[in-house]
Amino acid sequence: MLEKYALFIYRMTRDEDASVRLTAILHLTHLLSNDFLKPRGCLSDAAFCMLPSKSSSSGEREVAAAACNLFTELSKKGTLLVNVLPDIICRLSRYGDKVSMDAFKTVVSKEAVKNNEKIAQYFSHFISQLTLSEKSLSKMCSFLPHFAPFLDDDVIFNDFTGVVKSFMDNDPTTSAKETAEELLRKMEYLHKKSCLSEEENKRMLEGVGVINLNVSVENGADGCPTAVFSFEDCEQPI
Repeated sequence: MLEKYALFIYRMTRDEDASVRLTAILHLTHLLSNDFLKPRGCLSDAAFCMLPSKSSSSGEREVAAAACNLFTELSKKGTLLVNVLPDIICRLSRYGDKVSMDAFKTVVSKEAVKNNEKIAQYFSHFISQLTLSEKSLSKMCSFLPHFAPFLDDDVIFNDFTGVVKSFMDNDPTTSAKETAEELLRKMEYLHKKSCLSEEENKRMLEGVGVINLNVSVENGADGCPTAVFSFEDCEQPI
């Protein structure tokens, strides 16, 4: 029954009245901690409340403290936040000018999240849940420039290559298998390149081929270049 009013409760955390926001956050803390309500991407509104307010009133400070406590409590609930974390980040990014980069960093580095011992497993969990199809493999190849800088990390490298290897174990078509093998060779090179000598680097590149790490851009209606990917392309999380 509560699910019918879930979005309304979440939206109350963006109310202009500090007392309304505080009440909403306190109720969400109780409902989510006791599994009466499912977490949603709308939690980004509550995360927004952790930001320092221009007003130094006691009410605003109470709201910020309650929001921090909400995420502290949720961080104790195993992987409860894992499924909605991408939506939260996506929504915070959509706020545009309302959330500066400094404010964004403040939210994601709050003590409630920073000290969560499971934070290191979150991203590993997301990656390990991927199931590649030929279409998503193609997407993964096109997004190589975005995750290439992180492939020197053993955990990230193993997670990404593991997903591709699992895809290959499912008897893909010949062309898809060749694409997967090529991607694996590129990822292996990117993983090792910082430790390679000049001669080893040259020799390994001969087997890998050309690796284009330029991020694709396209011109918008105004003629200015825009990134191919935009958070506006996402479906609105609920």
